[in-house]
Amino acid sequence: MTTHDLRTTTSARSALGGRVLASSRSWIAAGACLGLGLVGASDVASASPSGRGATPVSAALLGPAPRLSEIVLHDADLDTLEFVEIQGTPNQSLAQHLLVVVDGDSQNAGVVDRVVDLGAYTIPASGYFVLGDTNVFPKDVDLGAFDQLENGTCTIYLVAAATPSAITSLVGTRIDLPGATTSLSTLATIVDLVAIADRDFPDVDVTYDGATVLGPDGSFAPAGVYRCANAPMGWSTSFLDYDPLLPPVVPSTPGAANANCDPGVGYCFGDGSGTACPCGNASAVGAGEGCLNSFGVGGKLLATGTASLSGDTVVLQGSQLPDGPALYFQGSVRVNAGAGFVFGDGLRCAGGSVFRLGIKFSSGSVSQYPMPGDLPISLRGFVGGPGTRTYQAWYRNSASFCSPATYNLTGALEIQWVP
Repeated sequence: MTTHDLRTTTSARSALGGRVLASSRSWIAAGACLGLGLVGASDVASASPSGRGATPVSAALLGPAPRLSEIVLHDADLDTLEFVEIQGTPNQSLAQHLLVVVDGDSQNAGVVDRVVDLGAYTIPASGYFVLGDTNVFPKDVDLGAFDQLENGTCTIYLVAAATPSAITSLVGTRIDLPGATTSLSTLATIVDLVAIADRDFPDVDVTYDGATVLGPDGSFAPAGVYRCANAPMGWSTSFLDYDPLLPPVVPSTPGAANANCDPGVGYCFGDGSGTACPCGNASAVGAGEGCLNSFGVGGKLLATGTASLSGDTVVLQGSQLPDGPALYFQGSVRVNAGAGFVFGDGLRCAGGSVFRLGIKFSSGSVSQYPMPGDLPISLRGFVGGPGTRTYQAWYRNSASFCSPATYNLTGALEIQWVP
């Protein structure tokens, strides 16, 4: 591990306590899918593009790549408000594009459930093209009255093929290959894909071709998923509950922009999902906290803003912290593959090339970096180009509580920076 600007100053020793910073010196030195069927253009009224595929497709027809934007699998009872939304350039032709759904459930894993030929359509002026149930408005393709999206594990693709009939003919056939891949890339260019998983993934169910996997949401597949509207425009890790019978209701946005997302992806919580907390001080599963501190809660770290190097507005927000000093720092990797290592009363989860962002004093159990007058995170952390960085807050907890140490850490965040 290399470190930058983690020098132990007299003021820092005074702020954090000699025992904490003695330890810091040691640390620094140590280094769901569509129902079975085929919908043709004549029959109806995240992840970044992978670029895979052997079938040549006209660049003029493709233009800037459209992408999957929002998917609702079920709402309530008969599921009459399901849809798939594709975002693209207004008036862009979808010639040679198709929506493909590959089942991932148990014995049916690898079977093509459905193909929708989009070749006769263009992206509307809104920039959002919607395939939905009859009761979904607005929409561009009517999939049917209800239950067109099955609530199970599946991989949903947007592909482009010079010979669309080679793709439409795959409905009902098995196309899976060893290594959780499919033969789609030999027949088409995979423009975008995402996988939705229920509780049987990965023990029984399968997702394909390296798709971003969303879910499960408790014991079920997520009710709905969406791509964030703000940079870097990845898939949200918060699942939307569109069920009007189970408030609070989060409205879907077919044909319109999605919500912005907080830029950080949380990991390394003190809930037993990674390395065990040092003295049984695990936080509750799903709380998104670090290991418990002497106040009976774990420190939380969230982020707001846009992680753009040309317009950095990211703010790291620590909460559930004892009033006192907290060191916000940046790493380049997830420690121990994201599971973390025991450090004091908690887990150190952000490592690699480490930059100290700044010490902030929590009041009312909260603090943040940056504050007015501080350098933006990307400048303070010398983020020289696009890529991911990891973040954590290391805070003083002087009560005799767990280990002999008098400090703990929040859960961690990974943020993807874009130009």
